[in-house]
Amino acid sequence: MRTMVIRWDGESQVLVRKVGRAAIRTGRRTDATAMYEGSSQPSDETTVHRWTVGGGWVAEARLVFDRQARCTYLTLQSPRPEVEAQVFAWFSERLQAVPLAELLDDAARNGDHDDQAYVRLALGAGSEPSEEVRRLLAGSLRAPEPTRRRGAALAVGLLQWPRLLHDVASALETETDEGTRAVLTVAYRQMNA
Repeated sequence: MRTMVIRWDGESQVLVRKVGRAAIRTGRRTDATAMYEGSSQPSDETTVHRWTVGGGWVAEARLVFDRQARCTYLTLQSPRPEVEAQVFAWFSERLQAVPLAELLDDAARNGDHDDQAYVRLALGAGSEPSEEVRRLLAGSLRAPEPTRRRGAALAVGLLQWPRLLHDVASALETETDEGTRAVLTVAYRQMNA
């Protein structure tokens, strides 16, 4: 699965239409039908719009308006990695992603009072481990500020990069905040599964 944090401050329905047009264009490029599958609200804080291309065989796109993380992001999934990469590139041509450098800077500057900055970083970091992101998360798991540690734990749980497993294990040994410890425990179990 690939994810991009989208820079958007306009009306949500305008972005829904824009993503819909990108799905239709993707369908044309792959000789498949693109279909809007509807929206859902899994929580009070989240609204998800879903499209399939080729009945999901080619790709499935989800546009997520996440009020808790204070961001909008797109996830794209395909059963074929090469198709997923191409379709993600096509969507990237139509949407403005927040650059990873900006997400890193946001987490580094604001993570001591905004744990969701780390969530946004994880959503925009991609599936391939970045050394810069790994260093920030590893350091933040040992930070004196509980909000920063909690944010890093949330990000590690979303990313599940094997290179962070040692850092999670070390953080579990010293974490004093029960909520952060619970998030770390879940992340550790998922990474070891």
